Amino acid sequence: MLHAASPFLLGAQGIAAANRLGVPSVAIFQNVTRELRGMPVTWLGRLGGADLAAAYASFDMFAHAGTEETFGQTVQEAHASGVPVVAPRAGGPIDLVRHGENGFLFAADDERELRDFAQQLVADAPSRRRMGEAGRRGVLDRSWETLCTELMEHYACVLPHENILTSRELGIPKRQHVMTRHRLEERDPRVFRFSSE
Repeated sequence: MLHAASPFLLGAQGIAAANRLGVPSVAIFQNVTRELRGMPVTWLGRLGGADLAAAYASFDMFAHAGTEETFGQTVQEAHASGVPVVAPRAGGPIDLVRHGENGFLFAADDERELRDFAQQLVADAPSRRRMGEAGRRGVLDRSWETLCTELMEHYACVLPHENILTSRELGIPKRQHVMTRHRLEERDPRVFRFSSE
């Protein structure tokens, strides 16, 4: 949060609060850099592409403290890099982190539990490697194409039949729809009626 007596940001909550308040990213970077001075930490700021992949690949573990992330992209990126994750039992991480298998889930309001799980991974290299590999294997099939197809399946399950679109309208190759139709009809043949026209 923002410190009452100064513009300093205090922790991850402060960064989130500043983003919600519209604080420019340059100010956030300057304040975070100031807060981290003297600590054995390098604040890299925003990364993308090859720089982001290289950063993830260099981690021993990934600590995700945010409780409001719905999709969990950062958790999936860590898993894809073979890095075990410590994340809150809230939001997107619940669907991605299998406690004790590819990382740890801590109570969202318990910073001590986060530290305990992080320390456990720091002290146990074989567990880090095992969990990191389990995480990597767990996201191998999570491409954007796969996730979007799965999302369309969920929509098809809840939309009235007359609202289902054709493959041409959706811009998705028929072969994907054939798989989708088959999977949906296994659940309930009344749910999905597909036209390949």
